[in-house]
Amino acid sequence: MSGNSRSVKQGLLRRRKRPAPEVGGFADLGSQLNYVLGIDTGRRAKSLAIVGNYGNGNTGDEAILAGIAELLPTGTRLRVLAKDASLVPPIELADGAVVVNRQSKQGIKALLGSDVVAIGGGGMFGSGMPRLLHALPVVGLLLSYAGRDVIFVVIGAYPDMPGTSARLLQSLVSRSPAVTVRDPITAEFLQRRDARRRNGLSVVADPAVALSPATPEAIARELGDDWQVDRLRLVVSLKPSPRPSDNEAQVVWAAEVIREWTSRPGATACLLSLSSQGDFGLGDSVTDATLAGQVRQLCGLDSEIRLVGPNLSPRVAKGVIASSGGVVGARLHALIFAHAVDVPAFGIIFEVKTRQYASEIDAEFCELPHPDFAGISEWLDQVYRAGSLSWEVRAEEIAGG
Repeated sequence: MSGNSRSVKQGLLRRRKRPAPEVGGFADLGSQLNYVLGIDTGRRAKSLAIVGNYGNGNTGDEAILAGIAELLPTGTRLRVLAKDASLVPPIELADGAVVVNRQSKQGIKALLGSDVVAIGGGGMFGSGMPRLLHALPVVGLLLSYAGRDVIFVVIGAYPDMPGTSARLLQSLVSRSPAVTVRDPITAEFLQRRDARRRNGLSVVADPAVALSPATPEAIARELGDDWQVDRLRLVVSLKPSPRPSDNEAQVVWAAEVIREWTSRPGATACLLSLSSQGDFGLGDSVTDATLAGQVRQLCGLDSEIRLVGPNLSPRVAKGVIASSGGVVGARLHALIFAHAVDVPAFGIIFEVKTRQYASEIDAEFCELPHPDFAGISEWLDQVYRAGSLSWEVRAEEIAGG
């Protein structure tokens, strides 16, 4: 028997020895990682290679990575395959973590030399997905055929992804020993190829939910000493749509919202960019920041509306929201961060995944390209009243000494 055949056979035997997860799948991402990395089976995998949309200037994806790193069993060697390793923020609580460019010799070595390969997390698979992601299911299938454990961690995959890539992805999922997804839409979509599959496929919370936000002091170090907790500050986070009509409507509507909000005594606003790149192949031509600049100019309040980001660390971005009074967001992770820290959120919707999450957390939202202003006007009143009450309570505490 050749060396390659022997290694494939050993890999297949090793994979079969692992008992199936209990019916109902995994309670959370931590239990999935413990299961696959051997804590629940007595066998301990030493290394995990994770491939995702990391190093692409997207704060939400980096928050997912940071959250996953927090949940890894002690001693696991984490190897991150990123688009641009230099753009991945330092990974806390993962001693010895290595970040490499995925299209490099080091990336291939990390992929082939790790005990477990993880794909995820985040909404990687959908319309406008990068060309490299089309090849990822093929690479995963080859690794799986060679006996490697290929798992999925908190991924989003949607019916609008290209058909051939979708079928390959569904095939890989059907072979995976452990799959967690971030919403029911993804779960239903991935199970279409194998409707009987239930064990090991679970809907779990986004890892960014549990990620601790930066303290006000840490935020001030990154954004300046003038950053303070302000419950009368509204955070607006926009996201470019592939449709110009959506972007035009989004900018006009957001400018009107900010003008309405800042007309109230003491109310302030900031525009938060959670990605340096536009999705859907837009690159740096249309980004969160370019939309934010248009909004600020349209408001006529250039000097009063602060631009924050992009390229913030995940904890600082979450801290910006945690230290504010409300969030209006088209970016999914603006809503995730807000809900996690109990800050009121209002969604701007043009994507299935954002609509799904807004509905899940019972957040109000408007739909592009025809956003309704009447709905948010009442919401702004509620946020302002809550923020004003917070200031009154704080003033009484200070006065009482």
